[in-house]
Amino acid sequence: MRSKSVLKEQMEVYNDLHNLADEIGVDVVSVYYFSKVDKSLVLFASYGLDMDSWGSRINIDKGLVGKCAREMKPLSVKNPMNHPDFYYLPGSGEEKYKTFISFPITEKGELLGVLVIQTIEMRSFRFEEISKMYDIAYKHIPYIYSKAHDL
Repeated sequence: MRSKSVLKEQMEVYNDLHNLADEIGVDVVSVYYFSKVDKSLVLFASYGLDMDSWGSRINIDKGLVGKCAREMKPLSVKNPMNHPDFYYLPGSGEEKYKTFISFPITEKGELLGVLVIQTIEMRSFRFEEISKMYDIAYKHIPYIYSKAHDL
């Protein structure tokens, strides 16, 4: 069970993620932070995924989120459930999403976490759109990450 202070922080981040999703026109925006202790990515908060999945851990060796983190570069996948690196996060409700885009959150070459964007409708994003998402996402990352990393 989450403490009231953690839940308050998660809800603040949730509001930021909701604003980001509205700004870039997507169904899901999630932020994972990297735990150096157990080398996992922790779903801190998400606009679009089920709240019951918040706090779930994914080993950095698993899934598309882990692939983005390991390679430390953006990743774009259509039909993510069919991708060989796909890892289903139980209780998230992510099986309905058809497009997956992720960006590593880094500082001075060090992995801090991953920002994930998903859509229900399968979409092809032009380079300009992905570049805009990247720019908008990175505008929000310092605040979002400071909230997640403080815990």
